[in-house]
Amino acid sequence: QLLQELLPKGGPRRDVDAGRVGQSLCDRHDAALALGKLDRALNYITIAEQFFGPDQVPAEVLFRLASTHRQVADDVLSKARASPEGSNNAATPAIEASVRVQANDHFQRAGAYYARHANAQGSTPHSESDWMTSLCLSADSYGRGGRQDLAIEQFRKYLDSRAVDDPRRPETLFRIARSFHALLKYERAVL
Repeated sequence: QLLQELLPKGGPRRDVDAGRVGQSLCDRHDAALALGKLDRALNYITIAEQFFGPDQVPAEVLFRLASTHRQVADDVLSKARASPEGSNNAATPAIEASVRVQANDHFQRAGAYYARHANAQGSTPHSESDWMTSLCLSADSYGRGGRQDLAIEQFRKYLDSRAVDDPRRPETLFRIARSFHALLKYERAVL
C-alpha cells in the first residue's frame, strides 16, 4: 500500500510506474502459482489490479485474476469432496453450504474477470481465439457459480458472434438450455 500511495508522487521522471509494478506482481503471482500457493498468488494479482484504473487493467492481469479465482474455486470443491464429511455418498458427495458459497463467489469473480478479459481482447484484431476462450470460460464460470442468467448472457454473446457452422455451437446451445433448466424456465430450455 505504501508503494501505491507513493507512486503518483514520483514526478515526471520515474523509473517505477504502474506497468512495471504490475509486471513484477504478475511474476510473483506466477512463481507462487508454480509452488502451489494459490492464496498467495491470488493476493499478488489482486494487488496488481489495484495499481490501475478500472478500465485500464492490463489483459494479462485480468486473465490471471480470472484463472486464479477459478482454480481456487475448483480447489475448494475438491478439498470438500475429499474430506471425510463429503464422502458419505461416493456418487454425490455432500458439500457444506458455506463451502459452496465460497466456491460460488470465486466462480462468479472468475466469470466477471474472464468477461473483462474478453472485452479487452475484443479490441485487438489478432486475439479472436483469446476472445472466444475467455467468453466461453466466463459463461462456464458463471454457470458453475450459480449465476445462470449471466452464463446465458455470455453464451449468447458467443453465439451472436459466430457462424452457424461453428463447431462449438451445439455445445453452447446445450449449455444455454441447461442454464434455462436450472432457472426452472423449462419452455425456454426446450427451444
